[in-house]
Amino acid sequence: MPPPPYKETHFSFLNGYAYCVFALFLFVSIANFTYYTIYKDVFNIILLGIFFDDQKAILEDGLSGKYFLSVKFLCFFLSLWLCIKLYRLSIARINVSFGFSKLQEVLLNCFFFLVLGGLMIFYINSGFTLGNKSLDQELKPVSNLFLRKITPSPFRSLYQVYNGYKAGNKATFTSFISKTPFQTAQDFFGISFFDGDLSQPLKQKSDRPNNAPKVEHIFYIVAESLGSYAFDSKYDEIGLVSGMKSLIDGKKGFLVENFFENVHGTIWSIESQISGLYYTGVRLSLQSARLKALPTAPAENFKRAGFATYFYYGGAETWQNISNFAVSQGFDVGFGSSAMGDFAKKRAYFEPYSNVWGVWDNILFDFVANQIQQSSKPTFNMILTTSFHGPLNLPWEYIQEIGGKKEDFEGFVKKNSNWGALELAILWWVDKSIVRFIHQVSKQFPNSIFVITGDHSHYAFTPNYQSSREVPMLIYSPTIPLKQLSNVGCHLDISASLLNISTPEGFEFFSFGKPLFAIANSSSKPFNHRFVALELSGDSKIIYTEHQKEIDLKSGILRSISNPQEAEVFLERIKEGKALSWYLFSKGTKMQNP
Repeated sequence: MPPPPYKETHFSFLNGYAYCVFALFLFVSIANFTYYTIYKDVFNIILLGIFFDDQKAILEDGLSGKYFLSVKFLCFFLSLWLCIKLYRLSIARINVSFGFSKLQEVLLNCFFFLVLGGLMIFYINSGFTLGNKSLDQELKPVSNLFLRKITPSPFRSLYQVYNGYKAGNKATFTSFISKTPFQTAQDFFGISFFDGDLSQPLKQKSDRPNNAPKVEHIFYIVAESLGSYAFDSKYDEIGLVSGMKSLIDGKKGFLVENFFENVHGTIWSIESQISGLYYTGVRLSLQSARLKALPTAPAENFKRAGFATYFYYGGAETWQNISNFAVSQGFDVGFGSSAMGDFAKKRAYFEPYSNVWGVWDNILFDFVANQIQQSSKPTFNMILTTSFHGPLNLPWEYIQEIGGKKEDFEGFVKKNSNWGALELAILWWVDKSIVRFIHQVSKQFPNSIFVITGDHSHYAFTPNYQSSREVPMLIYSPTIPLKQLSNVGCHLDISASLLNISTPEGFEFFSFGKPLFAIANSSSKPFNHRFVALELSGDSKIIYTEHQKEIDLKSGILRSISNPQEAEVFLERIKEGKALSWYLFSKGTKMQNP
């Protein structure tokens, strides 16, 4: 006896679900195309204007005809009709009634549910695992900007819009400090008169003498996980950072004795250094579509001074929206692994060219050196490396090619077991790659300035609290004569230092930081620098931490706070810096006097 004919009512709920899925995917995809037509970008933070802006004006603009919405709605309904038609034709061919009992139907449904769930996990994570993988790492960006933007799903773009909104919306000024913005500005900058324009206390002037050699290029190198620990003399046995140390002579090269990270984590640190703001917890890179270039952004200041500005990241340009964020803050172009991978293939480098995080540092630096040849203007270049980032799998052949001996690192590790031989070898190789690049560029452009720092200290191999927050700040120039103004500082002082020694005398720039260096014959003099870094604040003598400890910089001793009143003033500056940074990117520079 043949089975009864198929009846759609058997699957009415599933059919309705399928129709909704078709409609959702088609609508979001067509909306994404339309959005790109208007804003030349996939869904970004501007999308929130639909909810928080003038909806009437947006609707009138959308219905004006210039975006062909009527045609797109027609395409949507025709596509939906076609999808449903094909779906129904396919389902009609499936004999769904086999005379199963209710229990058998339940078991069969459970089985197919598990199969579907397994397939979805596989599609999402590229394997049968619940450990999710980042699309930023799994997708290889292409050189074409349009293709790079639309490659990820529009649903992922919507999720990033939601993340950016959630992070930016939950904070208020009182989340950081109980004082008014006006009073906070007066206290942080130590000024009695304040007219409400935040740009005024941020304003500084370059004192670079006009007769100083003109700067050709500036290279601001941020090395992944490079902490001050690497400069400890115990590593001299294997020459861990012997290349960088060779630059430090007190004439051409200087190392700031105590220098601290402003954030502990790569993207947060880079956001802080690109924007020139203290870390507030708000993900700036996810809001780059709505952010104008901040007055404190180093690239924006250098652009006003006549420099071409370039950002280089060894990894994917799409990672954490980093390239778009860099461009929003004054960089002319953001380069990433898509361009560098093509460069490596043309130059026939050893394979593999990269790991999951990005191209090897030697390829990154060669790419930068090649780009500089094409510039007719002075340039400001910010470079973020990736090779010293887990999984730390640079092939030994790369290390041995420039003289690294595997047995030397293995022998050292036997006496210092908390490190792995390959980990140390990669850091050794990174050091040599950076210094090779500096010497290479210096030969052709001797009037260049190089800064080397880390995005943050290493997560594991730091013996005490101070070293877990310390990063190097090494500055070197073959021909520009420099003098050091302070032995302490933080990441935000780097841009102030570079602007002070590179821009014309009297040039006005904006920064929370202070110049730690000046041209040798300038009028600048050493000063007692009061700085704010991650979880700590201090000056050239003593540092106070949020953990109610103090560090005597002369002895390096960490102890309980001996002067609570003084410590409170310094620790309050951490809150003030965060609050003012939040105000600057959320509200702008103008304040109302209460």
